[in-house]
Amino acid sequence: MPQPEPVYDRLTIQEFFVDPNFPLTAYHEVRNVPMRMHTHEFGELVFVKGGRGQHVLPGETYELEAGDVFFLPKNIPHGYEAPESLELFNVLFLASKLPWNLQDLDGLPGFRLLFQLEPRARKQHRFASHLRLVTSDFERVQRIITRLNSEVENRPAGYETMSIGLFLELVAYLARAYENLPSEESVSLRAVDKAMRYLSDNYSDELDVALLAKRCGMSERSFYRAFRDAAGTSPKQFVLELRLRHAKDALLVPGSRVTDVALDAGFSDSNYFTRIFKEHVGQSPSAWAKSMSGRPSLKD
Repeated sequence: MPQPEPVYDRLTIQEFFVDPNFPLTAYHEVRNVPMRMHTHEFGELVFVKGGRGQHVLPGETYELEAGDVFFLPKNIPHGYEAPESLELFNVLFLASKLPWNLQDLDGLPGFRLLFQLEPRARKQHRFASHLRLVTSDFERVQRIITRLNSEVENRPAGYETMSIGLFLELVAYLARAYENLPSEESVSLRAVDKAMRYLSDNYSDELDVALLAKRCGMSERSFYRAFRDAAGTSPKQFVLELRLRHAKDALLVPGSRVTDVALDAGFSDSNYFTRIFKEHVGQSPSAWAKSMSGRPSLKD
């Protein structure tokens, strides 16, 4: 008989955000009482300044140390056990409502590591690829968070602009710090990030996993495992999703032809493209384009 899904406390924007209409807040706490497993409606960056404690996720428990920094996407259950003067700085935000300059931030290798790859690989890496700041770096981060907290709490004129600027400075600083982590797991994540960037730029080329592994300085087997752990999918599936995404964009361009879109996206022929597209999207390319734009069906 299947076990029922656990029910967790739900932390809401109304409870934790000083201004529920502004997608960013920060606070400081010293915890001596456990916090049971819960989820939240927002993303959370956690900074451990000092003390002791355990971070608990479903089926996993990790010891926390001063300098630890990690990101928790929204809806991920977690909690704290055995805290002893566990001093935390927390930055809470709604990613979809922030004016990210993603093109610039994504150019920082550590950005994708911090917000996407490490959280996905956390269980397989046993928390060994997370960011840990040295004292001098943490002191700088603490100053940024303290100013951010002051802006959001006091809400002086222009606080929204100032708060967003401080948050983006914080994110960029953390992303740069991530590039220099020495652990084997962190090196593995950086290799996967390098591969993902290469594939994003060359998605229409024939996929050669052996060559990609060699570019990353890894055996093919180690690379494949590291890629699945961090990306949550295989290199082949990752490329397929990239091709479908680019094909969708191309299909919405007036005058597009399915055959041209298929070949430009890296599919060997239009029949194969149409079959794969229908499997993943539920409609043929021409029918999907018509439903999205209201235009007549595309020519094959």
